[in-house]
Amino acid sequence: MASNRGIVYIGPGKVEVQGINYPKFVSPNGKEIDHGVIVRILSTNICGSDQHMVRGRTTAPPGLVLGHEITGEVIEKGHDVEFLEIGDLVSVPFNVACGRCRNCREQKTGICLNVNPARPGGAYGYVDMGGWVGGQAEFVMVPYVESLAVLISAPCIWMIITRSPVERPPIAYGLTELVKVVALLRSLILDIVTAVSPALAGLVKALYRFIITEEPLLL
Repeated sequence: MASNRGIVYIGPGKVEVQGINYPKFVSPNGKEIDHGVIVRILSTNICGSDQHMVRGRTTAPPGLVLGHEITGEVIEKGHDVEFLEIGDLVSVPFNVACGRCRNCREQKTGICLNVNPARPGGAYGYVDMGGWVGGQAEFVMVPYVESLAVLISAPCIWMIITRSPVERPPIAYGLTELVKVVALLRSLILDIVTAVSPALAGLVKALYRFIITEEPLLL
């Protein structure tokens, strides 16, 4: 069986990288899921809301796998997934939503009625939000994937990189693989630089943001 690691909440002020279960197509209450995918995570985010749990301001239990706002590669998919393919890049928001209930049909996906038995609304890796495993990990299961996940297509990536709205980019084929490689190389480089010099790592991150977003360098 494939291995997996994630950021696990230990207690107020303490988290650890620990081995966790490889995701299965099963909901927190044990129901089989055919409408989900398993994503190999390329990038995830630390949300400000995570800080409330980490600092002990919530009832988060020890052992909770943190993290939402996920971007990664689809490596497995359920039988009911129709429009995504293995190898696709997807970006997933913080919340879990069925896309079918009254609230979801009214575009109130943050208070979906079907993903949390305790109250409306579900989310990845957050206390009292349905028990869905968080995305600060190597792999995560994304349920109801075609309700909220956004496919990052080659034309979309081309427009992000070049800021040029081209319907058929000249390097569309292979561009998705290029983005995967860039994301992995960025992570590897930052790990190495951080080990050598945290100050230098900050400079590398600033340069990266400047190249990608043209954000001013604040040195």
